[in-house]
Amino acid sequence: DVALAVEHPTASIPDSSSIELRSLSSGGLIRSYHTVTTVLQVALSSTTIAWIESPNAHDDGSVVGRWRAMRGSVSGGIAGEVDLCPAARQVAFPPQRIVVDGDAVMADVGMASLGHQVVVRAGSPSPVLINPTGRPWCVPIGASGPLSLLTCFDERTDQHLAVWSAAHGLRIFSNAPAGAYDIAPGSPGWVTWTAYDQSGSHRLAFGVSLADLVAFDAQS
Repeated sequence: DVALAVEHPTASIPDSSSIELRSLSSGGLIRSYHTVTTVLQVALSSTTIAWIESPNAHDDGSVVGRWRAMRGSVSGGIAGEVDLCPAARQVAFPPQRIVVDGDAVMADVGMASLGHQVVVRAGSPSPVLINPTGRPWCVPIGASGPLSLLTCFDERTDQHLAVWSAAHGLRIFSNAPAGAYDIAPGSPGWVTWTAYDQSGSHRLAFGVSLADLVAFDAQS
């Protein structure tokens, strides 16, 4: 299945959108959620659809001056706002990336008090700040089983693959080649990325199995 955001203007709410869950095989509509504002991003898991609504989101269509993260079930029901923590709700700019980890939602939020991107994982029982100080700078890219997958870097280091788990916190996969680009979940059971060789003239493809990442995370 695939989740899409489709413009759905009406006379009373010209900026409204529709979140549609459709079958990849038939294209048929499985589920839909309607919003009162433009949708910026959509993410999907086997149980959950999540999306970011633009700053004019409000139940009656009025402008409230902030974006919001929303979550709905693929099986239907009423969507609700995701609690990304109070500080996140006061940031003017919406997250660059939203990822669904089962029923949990991850997003990178620019905390005004820190001046850096902080990744928030909103799940049970309460939201967790994956990189509370904003260092290293991280962006969520996916999730698999017990692991959340991210790319992390700071001003003096190259981008690296990182994993987070409730048991072990944030771990940087420093064995991955430095200067990585386009880190993303690849074929089932793998994470892939590209990086330049030592000469800086050739871009190479790399990958690591999720089983190896789980083993890495479990190391003391």
